[in-house]
Amino acid sequence: MADFDGNILSADSGDIVVDNEKSEVLMRAPLKKFVSNTYFPKAFMKMELTEKGRLLAENVYYFNSPKNLLLKKTEIKYSILTTGKNEFSITFSSESLAKNVFIDFGEAKVELSDNYFDLLPKEEKTITLTSGVSLKELQKSMEIKSLVDSY
Repeated sequence: MADFDGNILSADSGDIVVDNEKSEVLMRAPLKKFVSNTYFPKAFMKMELTEKGRLLAENVYYFNSPKNLLLKKTEIKYSILTTGKNEFSITFSSESLAKNVFIDFGEAKVELSDNYFDLLPKEEKTITLTSGVSLKELQKSMEIKSLVDSY
């Protein structure tokens, strides 16, 4: 569990065995185990399932609806790299939570691997982009918006 600035409020981990043939509850704990002394509108819980250091699945849980989260304006940093002909990767980062990040390229025709995501504090998110537009044109036309920009 962390706050929107990336401060870890509580953490737990353990070894589990996942059966490919069925679905089952792997952990039960009272919510207050994770959120005591936590201010709900400024916290989230991130769960990850890994195998030998490889991320298999992850999920982020917010304790309030998006309209009740106390989000703050944060700078979203990014870098764009050419990875092939008409292919690029964009890596994003932010010091605080950027919820519901959306990337817009105006009239430029682009295909994105993901264009609606949460950028967790102090973590990177990399997406791929395919376009016949030049790197310079992409950088010039790119606009990044998040939920906090809508109010």
